[in-house]
Amino acid sequence: MDFATRLEEKLTVDRLAAAVNASLEKEVDGLKSIDKQAMRDLLEKTDYRRVDKRDLELFVRPSGQGKTDVLVLDNELPVYANTSVDNVIILKNPNLKDIIHNAFKILYYKDDTVRTRYRQTVESIHKSIVDEIDLSFMRKDIEQMGEDLKQELLTARIAGIMRFLKLFGILLNYKKAPETVISPTYAAVMGLFSKSRKKTPLLGPTIMYIKHDNRLFWVKKPFDLNDKDRVAALVAIASQREPPDAADEKAVDVLIEGVCEKFGLSKGRRADLKNGKTALIH
Repeated sequence: MDFATRLEEKLTVDRLAAAVNASLEKEVDGLKSIDKQAMRDLLEKTDYRRVDKRDLELFVRPSGQGKTDVLVLDNELPVYANTSVDNVIILKNPNLKDIIHNAFKILYYKDDTVRTRYRQTVESIHKSIVDEIDLSFMRKDIEQMGEDLKQELLTARIAGIMRFLKLFGILLNYKKAPETVISPTYAAVMGLFSKSRKKTPLLGPTIMYIKHDNRLFWVKKPFDLNDKDRVAALVAIASQREPPDAADEKAVDVLIEGVCEKFGLSKGRRADLKNGKTALIH
């Protein structure tokens, strides 16, 4: 699996975890209603296996000495540690027989068997998945991403172009420009956002992909998004009335060098994107 694919996998995991966490903030008729499908998709990337019993959707994994960890896919997302599926069923959905024979356990159940709930469960699952993804990369990995982007430009495959632009944008901390600058149906525009001394938003350096012309432009100078003349100058470059600082393959080369410079990817050095940090390894 190449670095671009591994980075996409990490972004997918981030998106799924964010979807579940966002759903935890919402309530329907006073009750939380989590995004169960997003949580299922997350759990498919772990060593948990699904067990459906007595109207409960459970995910279990061995925890040693014949015990298991059991995650209940409900609106609380509790994870019961070092227990059994039968114990969780008795606690979460007891029938009459359970109530008769396990009344003491049900009445005096200790909450300390629950390791995590809600966001803590999502964060724990998210971390366990990301920890298994190799997010290290060298200059050759970024150069390969650039070559792949150039090939997509040659064939004018918009989906592939947008894929690699998104990955370069993640690495360079580029954000999408507001739709009021240039219509997204005409061009994909993203760049580095900052503030001027007057606290107005600046966009730049900027990368633009003009969809109908299959042209890629890079512009170094920041644009004040509150200045109509400066925004008009950006539009003039997009419409090819003014020249960009780099175009097409040369624009890709600028992106490659930008990532390598940001992460210090000189010869023989490797960067690692674990926990949002970059560790450089000889």
